[in-house]
Amino acid sequence: MLSGCTMRAWFDIDVEADGSGTFQMTVALDEELRALMEEDVEDGIDWTDPSSWGEMGDSPLSPEDLPEGAEIRPYTEEDFEGFTVAVPFGSLDEFDAMLEELSEESAQDDFPFRLTSTDGRFELSTEGEVFGSAGEGLSGEDMEMVPEEMLSSLFDIQMRASLPGEVVSHNADEVDEDGTLIWRIDPTEEDPTRPEAVSELARTSWLPWVLGAAALALAAAGLTFALRRLRRPEEVTVPGP
Repeated sequence: MLSGCTMRAWFDIDVEADGSGTFQMTVALDEELRALMEEDVEDGIDWTDPSSWGEMGDSPLSPEDLPEGAEIRPYTEEDFEGFTVAVPFGSLDEFDAMLEELSEESAQDDFPFRLTSTDGRFELSTEGEVFGSAGEGLSGEDMEMVPEEMLSSLFDIQMRASLPGEVVSHNADEVDEDGTLIWRIDPTEEDPTRPEAVSELARTSWLPWVLGAAALALAAAGLTFALRRLRRPEEVTVPGP
């Protein structure tokens, strides 16, 4: 019954050099899964509105639970429909606090990602389980009806990160053309990949500044010398008797 159905859950972290950035969560269902979920719903569901998901009995995200400044946008790509929640953060401390708040609201440690920065070095790490296990809530009878292979293909879960500077190490499955790191996570695995990455800002060399200052100093000295020569009274030669 679930063959060919897919639920997309993408998590995007975009970090600037000053530690500010945006965290985005996208949740969407493909056409087949939407049709299956709407079989017992009379008036249909607006999949681009997270509050409408409550008509199925449980909404994955309530607008009241979102952090301050969050923006909800419709998501329609390929045959997927859903929504994207974008939450800006002004610093890495704000980012950590925001994820802790989201984890508390979901009653699970679903967002175990951490960002730290020291002397121009940014590090993305994962502490704890990554999104738990998709099969934890299924009974033995459910698991017989939904084999693990099918359950695995049901989810398109990606963690995507764009870090400032040059990425010097990572364990991502893919790197996009714009440098975005992409992890494809299978929540049915006993030990799914824990995203990790390190980037470094380009260190500024003081040599060009020193040479530039020296050149300006020499130019100023030369100009001063030339002006003094121009202002000096010309020597008058008095002819002898």
